[in-house]
Amino acid sequence: MIEDLLPPGAYAVETFDDSDADEQLPQLERTLVAGAAPGRRREFTTARLIARRALARAGLPVVPIPTGEFGEPRWPRG
Repeated sequence: MIEDLLPPGAYAVETFDDSDADEQLPQLERTLVAGAAPGRRREFTTARLIARRALARAGLPVVPIPTGEFGEPRWPRG
């Protein structure tokens, strides 16, 4: 349903079970949230899990997603 509202080239991804998201984090991303509070860590790991699924759906390489100067995701080129 949401896919019908998105422009071409945009992908909707959702999850209802993020229980294994932490296990799927690449080492780079684990380092980024190593000292974070549990709630922030879960938010970060779930968002990265969904982001990588969206990259895969778009046919792009599934890579670690670092953070920028203000904590924003730094998307791969393309």
